[in-house]
Amino acid sequence: MAELCSSGKSGSFFYYTADGQFVLKTMKKKEFKYFKSFIEIYYKHLSKDNPESLISRLLGLHKVIFFRKNGKMAKKIYFCIMENVFNTNLKIHMRYDLKGST
Repeated sequence: MAELCSSGKSGSFFYYTADGQFVLKTMKKKEFKYFKSFIEIYYKHLSKDNPESLISRLLGLHKVIFFRKNGKMAKKIYFCIMENVFNTNLKIHMRYDLKGST
């Protein structure tokens, strides 16, 4: 797995599988909750209504909780797993960097 740091404001970390097929992106709790609020609609939109869409496929939302030896919670990490849209045999001749905003 390779790590790539974001240079943006979000401070997210991106991890790529060795074959480049999937991306793990860390996220803040607020972003996690936002994604979670529409995940069912998103799934239906991509799987049933628009299976040929070029929108990134979000494959999972996860939260890992780390505990100290005394049983107290130490830290929570939120992340999502996505398909890597740039892992293709096709020539990519143009890219757009779309920024999210709240």
